[in-house]
Amino acid sequence: MKILHTSDWHLGQVFYGYERDEEHRAFLGTLVRIVSEEQPDAMIVSGDVFHNSAPSAAARRMYVDGMLEICRACPEMTVVVTAGNHDSPSRLEADAGLWRHFNVHVIGSFARKPDGTADPAGQVIDVVRNGQVIGHIAAVPYASPRSFPETDAAPDRMSAYFHALDAYMQGLGDGLPCILAAHLAVAGCDIRGHDDVVGGLDYVPLETLGNSYDYIALGHIHSSQILPGGRAVYCGSPVAVNFDEREPHSVSVVEIADGVSDVKVPPQVRMLPVPNARPLLTIPDKTPEDFPVVLERLKSIPFDSPAYVRLNVLVNNTLPSDCEQRAADILKGGQVRYCCMKVTRPENKADGSEYEKFTVQEMRQMDPLDVAGLYYRVTRGREMEDRYVSMFKEAVQASLKQ
Repeated sequence: MKILHTSDWHLGQVFYGYERDEEHRAFLGTLVRIVSEEQPDAMIVSGDVFHNSAPSAAARRMYVDGMLEICRACPEMTVVVTAGNHDSPSRLEADAGLWRHFNVHVIGSFARKPDGTADPAGQVIDVVRNGQVIGHIAAVPYASPRSFPETDAAPDRMSAYFHALDAYMQGLGDGLPCILAAHLAVAGCDIRGHDDVVGGLDYVPLETLGNSYDYIALGHIHSSQILPGGRAVYCGSPVAVNFDEREPHSVSVVEIADGVSDVKVPPQVRMLPVPNARPLLTIPDKTPEDFPVVLERLKSIPFDSPAYVRLNVLVNNTLPSDCEQRAADILKGGQVRYCCMKVTRPENKADGSEYEKFTVQEMRQMDPLDVAGLYYRVTRGREMEDRYVSMFKEAVQASLKQ
């Protein structure tokens, strides 16, 4: 059985004010080519199809057009799409009935029994080839640990749910490959570059997911990696969503051997690279330098090559008030898009920015103005101006009256 595993497309992302349709269309074109060449039995999209829970009409149209081309490239392929934490389950499932005509199964929410408890059987999709069932995919949408449906064995809803699903898969007893698709963070995974790590992630021990699976197709973490044991894999995001995602981007082709065995043999996994239509560059790449030096470096990059740029600036006192405009002016008329500055001060150069020392829980206990001031200092390298302070206070007061 051959599976194409992909996740975290983040269609519709607006990156520092720039639409990313060009890059996402290029990725979908690459995916169509891979599907055409590999002819997999199934394709799994493990969450975060869209970047926002309310994607634009253009993003939805891109998704529909891309998915139709993918289905045409391999008409017999079973496609399973699950909701991630960035997706709206109801919006993703809105046209699920229509997609079934193309053998696309969209799983945005959990199946439930009439009494409201979990229905594991409702999460399982059969993979069919030449009229014969050749495998099973258990598709689990994203949920926080407290949001999983109740099973007959609460109180730990997440653990109880995965235990019930694992028991159901084992009970199938037909010896066919079993796959789990899930959008979550497994304990011990590599989260380098991940956007949502401030305050931590809800980590799930790998053993919690169950033992009945030949392959676990994971989404949520953008760094591609094969976890210990060889059967749980993050395929990674195909397009970087921030400047700190420095790892190569890819999709995974997975081959599971035929035959029945009491011992789960690790699948064969190939990471196929996804070309980057518009790379994300940090200048200089590793060590921050003074603003005038960075500007000179900026002048040396080829402006006719598409890219996004972040400046890596060391600030001893304050930055010029027009620093961002000066950077943008250097790039005017070319294909390189200026985005932002990463500001480092001598006092926090060794141990990271002050922003990274706070958890979400700690920030919730801070005054909103203090949080805003902290963000402004880290991103702009100076204190927030009085006019912005006044505007922020007005916005806070207005929100409290609602």
